[in-house]
Amino acid sequence: MLVDGALCTRRIGPGKGLARLLAEHFTVINYGRRGRGDSGDAVEYAIEREVEDLEAVIETAGGNAFVFGQSSGAVLALHAAARLPQITGLAVYEAPFIVDDTRAPTGPEYHEKVTELLARGKRGPAVRLFLELVGLPAVLVAGMRLTPLWPRLKAVANTLPYDSLITVEHQQGQPLSPDRWAPVRQRTLVLCGGDSDAWMRNAMQALADTLPHATHRMLDGQTHNLRPKIVAPELVRFFRDVPVPGKAHRAADGRPAAI
Repeated sequence: MLVDGALCTRRIGPGKGLARLLAEHFTVINYGRRGRGDSGDAVEYAIEREVEDLEAVIETAGGNAFVFGQSSGAVLALHAAARLPQITGLAVYEAPFIVDDTRAPTGPEYHEKVTELLARGKRGPAVRLFLELVGLPAVLVAGMRLTPLWPRLKAVANTLPYDSLITVEHQQGQPLSPDRWAPVRQRTLVLCGGDSDAWMRNAMQALADTLPHATHRMLDGQTHNLRPKIVAPELVRFFRDVPVPGKAHRAADGRPAAI
C-alpha cells in the first residue's frame, strides 16, 4: 500500500512510478486518499477517518499489507501502523518532523491561512502558500503556474488542511517522546535523503532511534523529492525480509477508495 503526501495523488507525484517498479516484485495498491481524485470525502476531517480508510483498503485487498508512506503520508502511515496489526511491515520516507532548532517550528498561522483561502475558493493561492512553506523558490512556483501541472495541483488543494493536521503536532521543534510511537511494533525502514536539509535528516534519525524495530537508511545524493528508481530497490530489499502471515492475496473489486 502506497500512502501519498500533500498534493500527491495516484497520478501526480512519485507514487505512480514507484508502483510500476514495485509491481515487478509485489502486488501494489496505490490508493486515492480521501478527497483526492475519485475517492470521496466527509464534511469534517479527522486523522482517525484516514486510518479507517487505509484499514478498509487493506481488508479489501486480502487482510494484511506492507505500507510505505512519503512525507505527510509517512506520518499517516505511522498513525495507521500504531493502530492496525494488519500492517505487517512499514517503510517511511522523510516524515516532515521538526525535532530541534535547525528549522523554525510550524505555527498555527499556516493552517489558519490555507483554510481561509480555501473557504474563499482561492485554490491557487493555497497551493502557492504550501509550496512556499516547504521551501520552493518563488521563481519556481511562478513557473509551475504556467504548466499543465498547476490545475491538477489546484484540484487537490482542498486536502492541504488535512496534511497540515496530520503533521503540525510533530513540527514544534521538540524531541520525539520515547513513548509516542511505541505502539508501532512492526519492522520499519526509515529513509531520508543525504542531501536533504539538516532538520529532516535529524528528524529521521530521531524517529529511527525512537521506533522499537527500526532500520535507518540515508540515501546519498537524495532530497525530499523522492526518486522512484532510487527508493524502489530499498523497499524491495527491506520488505522481502519481513515475514508475511498466511497467504498473499491480490486486490479484489468493490474497493471503498479509488485504487
